[in-house]
Amino acid sequence: MSQKEPDVSTPSGAHQRMLPRWIIIDDLLGGTERMRAAAETYMPQHDNESNKNYLNRLSRATLVNALEDTLDTLAGKPFSEEIILGQDVPADLENLLLDVDMRGTALQPFCQKWFREGWAKGIGCVFVDMP
Repeated sequence: MSQKEPDVSTPSGAHQRMLPRWIIIDDLLGGTERMRAAAETYMPQHDNESNKNYLNRLSRATLVNALEDTLDTLAGKPFSEEIILGQDVPADLENLLLDVDMRGTALQPFCQKWFREGWAKGIGCVFVDMP
């Protein structure tokens, strides 16, 4: 049996090593609901704990999302002041920066969200596709 030749859709070894860590971050940022949905992953059932008692304990568990607050604070600081473009920025580029992702997001909130993701995951990438 031959192994499939890697292509652009093949995750790298570094990606595979980081994926479990990113899942934890995504679960934490998902808040109480995500933690409860993951149930046994973060709140294992105790030995001799009945299913009824476990489900009751799980339904009362609350996640204090200090991570989300911390990320919002860290990512907000560099963008607390408006990004000011230089005089030499072409008008076409200025217009583009009002909708950088073609979803209505201006440069400032786009950068803040990207920076927050970088803090959370330890890496951030932006794919630019334009003529």
